[in-house]
Amino acid sequence: SPVPDSNPEIHVVPLEGGIAEITAHFLPQNLVVDKIVPWIPQKKKSGALEFVGSPGRLVALELLFDQATTGASVQPELDRLMRMAQIVVALKRPPRIALRWPGSALPEVRGVIEVLAIRYAVFSAAGLPVRATAMIRVREAGDLKVGMS
Repeated sequence: SPVPDSNPEIHVVPLEGGIAEITAHFLPQNLVVDKIVPWIPQKKKSGALEFVGSPGRLVALELLFDQATTGASVQPELDRLMRMAQIVVALKRPPRIALRWPGSALPEVRGVIEVLAIRYAVFSAAGLPVRATAMIRVREAGDLKVGMS
């Protein structure tokens, strides 16, 4: 089991919606940055491709929340993270967030949480979750619109 202090720190910062920032550790071996560059084959010319724009990056990572040595619950941080993936009534959508990597050359990523999966690993004798991981995938985004559903 990874030791939190040996893993780099990350700040998950809501840019709107009134939710407090989260500081966690992340597992660098699980950090993946995808950049899709879409091309469409042209029917008139064999082998010809047309560039059709470039969506933002997709960043997937595993956050580590560990208070097993102190016995403190990690649930408040997980609740804030979950709120970042839920609709904020005033916005009519989930908030934009920023991933910030203190002390790292990695660029800040601004976008929205597209996937969140929380896995509980250790509970205290009192039944409190004291260690958990959260897999998140963030889609880089500028302007956001609310669609009709």
